[in-house]
Amino acid sequence: MPANPPPDAPMTVDSLDEPLPPFDEIGADLVVRSGALSGVAGKVTLYQIPEGEALLRFEGLRARSAAGVDVWLARSLEPGAPHVSLGALKARAGNFNYLVEPDMAPEDYAAIVLYATAEKSALASANLR
Repeated sequence: MPANPPPDAPMTVDSLDEPLPPFDEIGADLVVRSGALSGVAGKVTLYQIPEGEALLRFEGLRARSAAGVDVWLARSLEPGAPHVSLGALKARAGNFNYLVEPDMAPEDYAAIVLYATAEKSALASANLR
């Protein structure tokens, strides 16, 4: 799977349909958390994959813009909550994946934030349950 784009990377495509990697067995036991996005259409799912890494997947994303938007994995949706940037949003629409570093404990993160860096505000977010 390709590496995550760096934060503030320019968006190169409007729509992307990246497949879910072929895990040996895709089942509910691989899902750590999931949730519906608010502010844009779509949902996100956080998987613990067999290689010890985690994977964040966007499905059915439809956003009005993606330029200058970073993907944050956050401990909560509270302002100032600890977060990690997974890189720039790959596309304005579609289905795509982000690798989560193996040293991060995915179960410790309860939110996704699409952060518009120029506006210094959230474009969208999701509580992960």
